[in-house]
Amino acid sequence: MLERSLAAPIRTTPEAEPLSSTVAAALSKKRSLVFRVVAPLLLVTILGALLLVLGYRGETAEVPAPRDSFAAGSKPPVAVPATSRSRADEKVDATLKASVTKAAETESAIPASLSLEEAKRIAGSISHGMIGDAAIVQTRAGPAIVAIHDERRSGTTHFFVMERRGAGYHVSARGPLDNSDFRGATWKTETLDADGDGHPEVLFTGTNANGRASGYRLVLYVPRTRQTYSVRVEVDRHNTGKRRAIWSANASPPEAEPYRKVLARRARAI
Repeated sequence: MLERSLAAPIRTTPEAEPLSSTVAAALSKKRSLVFRVVAPLLLVTILGALLLVLGYRGETAEVPAPRDSFAAGSKPPVAVPATSRSRADEKVDATLKASVTKAAETESAIPASLSLEEAKRIAGSISHGMIGDAAIVQTRAGPAIVAIHDERRSGTTHFFVMERRGAGYHVSARGPLDNSDFRGATWKTETLDADGDGHPEVLFTGTNANGRASGYRLVLYVPRTRQTYSVRVEVDRHNTGKRRAIWSANASPPEAEPYRKVLARRARAI
């Protein structure tokens, strides 16, 4: 037992770790003190890097696909709550709201009814000359303005109609009042229901024409059809005031009878 205890022990070489042996074989076949110190540090560094990568992967959020482009079988994206809206979304909403408010204010700036002074002011804003008499007639689109553009000096006085379109008034019709035989007259307007349909027409009366013209002229404008009917009454000053009526061509058909009667009645009343 004493001999066996004094015998030198047999040294056994432990199996090398796979990673260490691989690194050692790649670097050098001889083991050195430097390698024994560097190898464990290199192993710790690699394991630390792996743990760091795995840690970042665990905190990465998935970006939901657009609502119309997610693949079949996948879950649709979760709706974003209203509290997480971006500043860009809020800015777009504010811009749209401001546009709608401005349009509503512009629309409400035009009154549903007009006074005669307001009608003349609107008519004067688009006229390059002097505005004479004016009238207001109700249409399906609201009140329409009928005004006289006074061009007495040049003998080209005419009327024009302004109807509401969108956020303003625009000229929708025009018609002459002076003509080659009756120029430079003083014109007045009035409204009446000539055909009894509940929609008023506008009657223009011209008197005191310049030159050799005598008598007066009546022009009736029908907003519903945008037609004008007229009669000129000549007064013979040398024959005890005898009168002669000259009608427009469109006053002869049967459908113009209501307008012809009104013009004749007004002509006799002057």
